[in-house]
Amino acid sequence: MPKPEDQVEISFLCQCLENAMATELTPYEHDVLRMRLGLDSSESKTVREIVELSGGMVSMADVRGAERRAFKKLQSPASVHTHYLLAYLDFGEHAEIQY
Repeated sequence: MPKPEDQVEISFLCQCLENAMATELTPYEHDVLRMRLGLDSSESKTVREIVELSGGMVSMADVRGAERRAFKKLQSPASVHTHYLLAYLDFGEHAEIQY
């Protein structure tokens, strides 16, 4: 069980990630990343599962491309939120995150 202060940091990180995703990503990229990372259900989805959930409206290449674009946007130095997300890298090395 994480310590209370670690839980607060994790909560801030989640909020920072949500803000970055809402600001930097298209709705489609946002949805793909949430499913791939398991941000809604704490269980990540495979690319194939996302295609199946879409009813075949998107291809596996579409999902992979959206995921790649989303990560590139979130890592961009031009992103307003990059420095906030990078601040948590050091924290993550010292904390054990459990879901």
